[in-house]
Amino acid sequence: VHLSAFDWDLPQVWIWFVAYIGYPIIAAWIAWQQRPLQETLAEPPLSTALRGYLLLQGVGVTVLAGLLLIAPALMTRLWPWTITPLLAQIYSAPFFSYGLGSLYAARHHTWAEVRILVQATLVFTLTVFIASFIHLNLFTLGSISTWLWFGGVGLATSALGLFSLSPTL
Repeated sequence: VHLSAFDWDLPQVWIWFVAYIGYPIIAAWIAWQQRPLQETLAEPPLSTALRGYLLLQGVGVTVLAGLLLIAPALMTRLWPWTITPLLAQIYSAPFFSYGLGSLYAARHHTWAEVRILVQATLVFTLTVFIASFIHLNLFTLGSISTWLWFGGVGLATSALGLFSLSPTL
């Protein structure tokens, strides 16, 4: 939609486009190839709380990603810091990865199958939380979107940290 915004003479632009298109295709292919693998692990099943959290997180973040992609003008007005419609649509990609990865993990059966995703997402949310505080001057303090941002990222960081420390909760 915004291809004219990019300088196609720069190799970085080509690298990012190949990555943004190629990595999701590769991930989908790997997931598709692993469908029939039914490995029985000798450990307890994934807790209902963790499965429910991953499902809730997946739905919420995927809806957010969808809105960023299809309604960027609306989302620029609601976002807790100033962004352009192009940036809103670019933000949708990592949010889709985060949301769809959570939905995918919610379908698994044991902690061993979701441990890496849960702990990697914990590192991501903790880093986002810290970076948001470092750049607090970019936020509209007191706005509902700022409260939702810090509340959502804080809740995700806390829940993922708790599940990482005690996966059987």
